[in-house]
Amino acid sequence: MAVVVLAALAFSVIYSEWWWFAGAVGYVSLLTGLVFWQSLRRLRLPYRAGAEWGVGLDDQCLRIADGRTEGLYRYSTIARMDERGGLVIMKIVRGQRVAWPRELFGDDLLAQVRRRVDSR
Repeated sequence: MAVVVLAALAFSVIYSEWWWFAGAVGYVSLLTGLVFWQSLRRLRLPYRAGAEWGVGLDDQCLRIADGRTEGLYRYSTIARMDERGGLVIMKIVRGQRVAWPRELFGDDLLAQVRRRVDSR
């Protein structure tokens, strides 16, 4: 039904005297949509392709990059330390648990993360 209405509207606009106005509105709508889409792409954490290996801390989150993706994890999403000493993190977007190995972090960094997780 919506396709029929849009087709009828497009036909009436094309064959009317106001085709230039409809074209201008369409062009502005397209530009606005592209700008909005680009801003959504920038907000699409926690994954970024092509990230290099590394781990970082700040007051709000833990950054983990494994060579393919980069994750920004708030301390509240770190579920627990697993039995081997790694981190089990609840992914924000997909809602699944991922275990990061202890070797990726090192003992000093794990101790800092553990203190921050326990303080929350």
